[in-house]
Amino acid sequence: MKNLVLILFAAILFVSCNQLTQKSSFTINGSTDQGIEGYVYLQQRLNGNLVNLDSVLVTDKTFQFNGEIPNPELYFIRIPETKSFIPFFAEAAVIDVFVNTQDINNSTITGSETQNAYEKYLNEMDLFDGKMRDTYSIYSKAIEFQDSAKAEIYKAQMDSLNEAK
Repeated sequence: MKNLVLILFAAILFVSCNQLTQKSSFTINGSTDQGIEGYVYLQQRLNGNLVNLDSVLVTDKTFQFNGEIPNPELYFIRIPETKSFIPFFAEAAVIDVFVNTQDINNSTITGSETQNAYEKYLNEMDLFDGKMRDTYSIYSKAIEFQDSAKAEIYKAQMDSLNEAK
């Protein structure tokens, strides 16, 4: 897992450095599964607070933000009607955001290499967490049943997973 974190960091750094020599403008094309009435807001966390960078009126289930960004940064789209936020990595690119108003966690972001790298990292961490939970569950049962030999085996596996992280 340490290697995965290093690879992710290197990928983000590579993408960031490449973008320094390229364009710095972004376009965020948004669409929704249902009509949202009113405005959506592009926000960024500054000094611990979410700050509005821009706002647009949703028209015919679509919206668009345009701006300049020198490096990839974590932005949020706030949708007051659904009382939700969609976090994503903005960068100098055309980024498409599909807002799933029924299940905001199933909204999709495409067009951002940094977002892709981040999602890959999250998926790898989910796999790691699943392996760790499964191993810990077996370890706990071995302790409960006072099976010290089995407990030692699974403790060693957890230690190995932690080292690989």
